[in-house]
Amino acid sequence: MGQLKREAPIDDDDVLLNSTEAMEFLRISRSKLYRLIESGQLPGYKVGSTWVFYKRDLRALVKPARVADA
Repeated sequence: MGQLKREAPIDDDDVLLNSTEAMEFLRISRSKLYRLIESGQLPGYKVGSTWVFYKRDLRALVKPARVADA
């Protein structure tokens, strides 16, 4: 018998979340989620009738902006 190949583990940032999971992650309402999509602040992808989002994009949205040293 041949050896089974192990696939590399999926990076947490490459995980796709549906809209419900994204709302929970961001702690926002459905209407706020769709406003972020429409404004271009949050990239989302429509798969059939379902919106999906990369976790890295959700993290980037909430990551605090770095303030330059004065």
